Amino acid sequence: MRPSELLSVKTEFVPPTPKGRERVENLLSVATEVFLAQGYDGASLEDIISKSGGSRATVYRAFGGKQQLFEAVIESICNGYNRQLSSIDYAADSFEAGFRRLAVSLVDIAVDERQVAFYRLVLGNTARFPVVGTTWYSKGVGAVSAVFQNFLRSHITADQRDDEWIRSLADALQGTLVFCLLSNAATSLVTPPAGERSAAIETATRLATMAYEASAK
Repeated sequence: MRPSELLSVKTEFVPPTPKGRERVENLLSVATEVFLAQGYDGASLEDIISKSGGSRATVYRAFGGKQQLFEAVIESICNGYNRQLSSIDYAADSFEAGFRRLAVSLVDIAVDERQVAFYRLVLGNTARFPVVGTTWYSKGVGAVSAVFQNFLRSHITADQRDDEWIRSLADALQGTLVFCLLSNAATSLVTPPAGERSAAIETATRLATMAYEASAK
């Protein structure tokens, strides 16, 4: 995690020393594990502070309180997954190979046990804390869509298809890849078998390739 990405709730507070930034980073890291394991209601600031070696004063200065710390955790997790997906280099790949590379990575992220726990955490708290849902959608779903839009734009020019077409295709492909897999994993607590994951990847790859080939005509 980068210090500039940690203080998403109270951006006016930036620890002036490296040691202070390290304390805040450690606090957020510990809070992430506690919230994922125990949920919002099951987690306590006292437990997070004890495990991180921090202080209640640091929590309130850096984040504002338990709810704001939780919201910062949601944003931090989204940022981490997006950095992972955005770091994939597909420049030397053909359209089909590059898309498959992205698709495999997204599916691997989506059905990871940690991501499934995160998804359940978001769904369980969005009604109470609307910012959790909006953060997850904009920095999670929306950011993943942007990665796929960038990939599509690297092969499909603006005079072939407009931005709305690209955005709609990216959203549809993301849904094809992970919606059923992630929903099933979150509700059944069973990791989707390799065959289901491969089927989703191949289906999305075929749809993307067909759309790409049609746009070139």
